[in-house]
Amino acid sequence: MQEVFFGMEFWSVSRRLAMAVLAGSAIGFERDIHGRAAGLRTHLLVCIGSALFMLVSVYLGSKTGVNSDPARIGAQIVTGIGFLGAGVVLKHGINVRGLTTAACLWVTAAIGMACGAGMPLLATSVTIITVFSLTFLSSLERNFKRDNYRRLSILTSTETDTGELLETIRSTGVIVMACDIDINPIEEKLTLDIEIKMHHKGTTDPIAGKVFAALQDKGTRVERFSWHR
Repeated sequence: MQEVFFGMEFWSVSRRLAMAVLAGSAIGFERDIHGRAAGLRTHLLVCIGSALFMLVSVYLGSKTGVNSDPARIGAQIVTGIGFLGAGVVLKHGINVRGLTTAACLWVTAAIGMACGAGMPLLATSVTIITVFSLTFLSSLERNFKRDNYRRLSILTSTETDTGELLETIRSTGVIVMACDIDINPIEEKLTLDIEIKMHHKGTTDPIAGKVFAALQDKGTRVERFSWHR
């Protein structure tokens, strides 16, 4: 019976796996309610899988003798989880999304390893810190100003003075980083794809409205106004 359960009591193994399930679920639930690619099930599986790997590693280390290295399997988790994390990192225009979720998967794997290694206090502490950082620090970030980047696409006529248009945008307080201009001489249309930088707190929606209102006040003919990441 002891060999079946890796040389440990059944309840000891069960507690470690249960702790991994709870820790992974707590972090995954927060990611899930925010609509992230890796949610409850992914984090739960990563955490309990890492715990199982550690249990197997401990068992193999005790089974094969003093010359074996029980940390070898655990070391592969650290590097292997990077492939899973890379799958949730996506580039949207000039912004990159998914880095926090990828970091969550990495931390969740570490918590699972701690659960499997029999470190309940360490696993619980890191779980609490992780959930706290995801839940409360995100609210804190919205309360101070920071640099943010957006892509602004404007469709107008070829008669529009692009220099004056860009100056109008700059007058709202945003910084024009780059501007690509596409001219359609047949339809007499002009498309400006503008990368902008701003220093603000909260959402960028009011800034978008401010830019659009400034263009209207200048009498700029805007047929399409797109504001996105």
